[in-house]
Amino acid sequence: MRFLFYLCVLKNNVNLPQNSTIMMPTNSLPRLPFDIQSFQRVRENGYLYLDKTDLIYDLVHSGIYVFLSRPRRFGKSLLCDTLRCYFEGRKELFEG
Repeated sequence: MRFLFYLCVLKNNVNLPQNSTIMMPTNSLPRLPFDIQSFQRVRENGYLYLDKTDLIYDLVHSGIYVFLSRPRRFGKSLLCDTLRCYFEGRKELFEG
């Protein structure tokens, strides 16, 4: 939640009170993968990525159908590309 707040503060150029807690200094902010649908590109170029490999494993082994109904620009294509890399066995992309 702090990270989302931090991004909103950066976007809106808001001055924070002196006692505010910030997740990380501005010079070390990771790059956000806006408009990127390639899991390989996200991993190889150092973009921020929240690893949900355990959830992918649960999704694949649950044996149920899943309908992805999320708003536009919510990472549906990136999730599908992540699943593709998972099934292709590209373990190097999931390390770290």
